[in-house]
Amino acid sequence: VVGLVEREDSVDILELSGCSQVLPLKVRLAETLANRASSGVGKVDVLGNFMGLQIGEFSARGTGFSGQTVRETGLRRDIGLNIVGIWQRGELVPAFPETPLNADSNLVVVGSESQLDRLSDTIGPREGEEKPVLVIGGGVVGRAAARLLKRKGIPVHLVERERRLEDQLLTIASHVTIGDASDREILRRAGLDDAASVVLTTNNDAVNIYLTVYCRRLNPGLRIATRITRERNLKATRRAGADFSLSHACLGAEAVISIMEGHDLVILGEGIDLIAVPLPQSLENTTLAESGIGSRTGLSIVGIEHEEKFVTNLRGSMRLEAGDRLVMFGKMEQRRIFEELFR
Repeated sequence: VVGLVEREDSVDILELSGCSQVLPLKVRLAETLANRASSGVGKVDVLGNFMGLQIGEFSARGTGFSGQTVRETGLRRDIGLNIVGIWQRGELVPAFPETPLNADSNLVVVGSESQLDRLSDTIGPREGEEKPVLVIGGGVVGRAAARLLKRKGIPVHLVERERRLEDQLLTIASHVTIGDASDREILRRAGLDDAASVVLTTNNDAVNIYLTVYCRRLNPGLRIATRITRERNLKATRRAGADFSLSHACLGAEAVISIMEGHDLVILGEGIDLIAVPLPQSLENTTLAESGIGSRTGLSIVGIEHEEKFVTNLRGSMRLEAGDRLVMFGKMEQRRIFEELFR
């Protein structure tokens, strides 16, 4: 029995009632948002583990990769890592060899723990790494996000409307500003001009969309991670300029599926799923390049299960064989296209 709880203080109650696994959604939501915000200022953030390998994400800003193509980064050649997708202002795009990267690109990579460590060492300390992350909202989600960022050693500035929470928030954040975040002076005092990232944690989608637009205009170089309540507002947050958006509903669904399928929870993004499918008969004995999976469907191939081994060092000349399983990620509509094209 899996229990999903809104409040962390409800975990003990469900555990005592016999629930085998309890997931405090607001805390997990906060941690995911904080991780996506910190990927713009820290090293490689590990999103999760899958079949013995790690899936990580990092920002191209300040790494030297900005302005290069995927091939020109040399990550596969030099470290053995595969770039399997690129977040570009809230949109996940396939990582083809000639796909260009810029300062707003967040790269999704797959490899071993040692390979991700080497990547972290390679990108090293970056300009802006000491800049604060600004958390807007001091509720349950905001406080949990601030705690995680603080544990990572990242300075946290926090904006909250309720003065009664100030003393409590000062034990978490290095700087607290009391006031309305829609006030430009409040944001200036909170350090928006110097911030590397912003985490929007209010439970009002309209407010978060407005603040996304406002913060983006005031500081175009920000990385913005925002909470959404209703999935229908996802596109609006992307149009507003959010780099990453996540809802309770998506998080809860992915958590339950991961438990049922027996693998770690990996949150790639709202509406983005990690899937493993048997190789369709129509693709047997073709090469990866000949299959055109990425170009025809938009799905990103993470790896291929071949003879009980998980192969991630993928090359266009690699031949697909009967019995292989493709491990990919992308949107549900992209998966439907795949199923229609390849039978």
